[in-house]
Amino acid sequence: MEASFQEVASTQLQEFQKGLPSPEEERLKRFNEIVGRRKIERILENEALSLWATKPESERFKKVGWFHKEEDRNKKVQSIKSYIDYHF
Repeated sequence: MEASFQEVASTQLQEFQKGLPSPEEERLKRFNEIVGRRKIERILENEALSLWATKPESERFKKVGWFHKEEDRNKKVQSIKSYIDYHF
């Protein structure tokens, strides 16, 4: 009786272990997820930059002094982040 119980327990344990992914498979899966996410973020960032470039100059630039304008970097970064968050 005890031998048959141990045999059943060992076969069930082997079946359970077969269903679990190995640490190498889990690491590879996480790596692929990270790479895929980064690719998507990069594509969305490029789309956001091209959309930013099409905005009128009055929205993209701020006055600095009397005759000088520079790009509003805070607005640009916020615009890109919101575009990525919305479209992700």
